[in-house]
Amino acid sequence: QYGEKIGHHSNHAICLLNMGYALGYKHSEHKQAILHCKRALELGHANRATRVKAIAHGYIAQVMARNADIYSSTDINHHFEQANLFFTGIFDNHNRTECRVHHIAYISEFGDQRQALDQALKLYEDINPEDNYGFFALLCDCLCNLLDNDNNSTLLCKVQSNYIKVTQQHLKRLQDKEFDNLLSQIEKATQNHELLVLDKMQQHIAAVTDVGQSIATSENIADNLEMIFEKICSIFPTNEFGIALYHEDIDTLDYCYFYDSNGPVDNFTVNCTTQYSVGSYVIKNKRTVHLNRINDEAMNMFVPIDERNTKTCAQFRNNTPVQSIIITPILIQNKVLGVLSIQHHLSDQYLQYHCNLFEQLASFIAVALENHIQRNRLESAYKKLDTLSKTDPLTG
Repeated sequence: QYGEKIGHHSNHAICLLNMGYALGYKHSEHKQAILHCKRALELGHANRATRVKAIAHGYIAQVMARNADIYSSTDINHHFEQANLFFTGIFDNHNRTECRVHHIAYISEFGDQRQALDQALKLYEDINPEDNYGFFALLCDCLCNLLDNDNNSTLLCKVQSNYIKVTQQHLKRLQDKEFDNLLSQIEKATQNHELLVLDKMQQHIAAVTDVGQSIATSENIADNLEMIFEKICSIFPTNEFGIALYHEDIDTLDYCYFYDSNGPVDNFTVNCTTQYSVGSYVIKNKRTVHLNRINDEAMNMFVPIDERNTKTCAQFRNNTPVQSIIITPILIQNKVLGVLSIQHHLSDQYLQYHCNLFEQLASFIAVALENHIQRNRLESAYKKLDTLSKTDPLTG
């Protein structure tokens, strides 16, 4: 309608042909499809547009051929022949090949088998399967049936072998294309995910900064756990948050800074040498554990099933039901300072971006925690020096 409105006959004709082509594949719309193509044909004649006339005749013939029980063979062949006649005066290999293939398919089913075979063999020599595999496949299907009916087994085997070879190549190209598309989608998804994590970090940068500063500047982190827990809850769905410190010299994990909705959680220590726990697994492997459903199968990697009821098993810190957890190592220059943990009693609480965001938080906290540790060590050293200065007879 818009093409007609602006008086652009070429665009108008293309629109009519596209509508006719699409409707032609619906049996109930064959009349409307032919009507659109005939209107395009009229525009082609009126404007001496040979390509439009060629395509219009070809589309009309194809729609009629799909409904061969309704239209006469005389009309169908007329439009195929007219299309071929107009195509000889222009260069349009795609549409001409499509028209020739469909004409052969029609003749092989409803017309002269010998004529169909001759035309099929001629086109088989000219067609390039890489231009359009669909046209090539339809031609080969027709040609194989015609050769089989003609008892030409030698040529039939040759055509079938080539058909199989080309099909395998086509499938390989499709697989490569799908693989490339998949890689592209993964790359795009990765970029989108990274942007999402960055966006979430920007949204919560104030809360993350407050957590880091409170850890770095406080004499006792436990005094600020309530505030830290509130900040973490504003970023992640959680029932419990905590920081466990790792003491490499004695290979223990001290769950000393944990807080849940009921308040501070009692300290808890895991001997990573003799006890099993998800935390000790994180320490040993320096990798994040992200689980959304806690069950025997999920725990097998971290706590052997035959060890879960022994005294040396530290599977969970307390008796609170847990279904979703993220536990990530707190690392600075590949040195393990401890683990950062959040958990929830409901399943499926943490998406992948939560995990990545939590790892980013652990990296931020690592610097603050190292500053806190160094600050406490310096203060302890100053106190020791102060004590010595007060008791040393040389300075006293």
